[in-house]
Amino acid sequence: MNEASPAQLSGARFAVEYHLSGTEAEVHGKADALCLDQTVELPDELVPAGMIREQIVGRIESFRGLKDDRYEAMISFPTELLTGELHNFSM
Repeated sequence: MNEASPAQLSGARFAVEYHLSGTEAEVHGKADALCLDQTVELPDELVPAGMIREQIVGRIESFRGLKDDRYEAMISFPTELLTGELHNFSM
């Protein structure tokens, strides 16, 4: 990993609404996993502190119960995922 010259992202993000089922704790775990799986594809313990964790990893922006065992998680991601610009970042 090259921390000497960290690249900067635009800061712009897009959000995706996920509808998930399970207990609240299970669904929150699924949402946390989506934040990682859709970006860095690493377990949380392997994601370094700093720019990658703060700017690249998905963020749960909102989380709410719908009915029964259904929940909605709104997760945001950097727009650079859409443009393919993240391949330029050394992880």
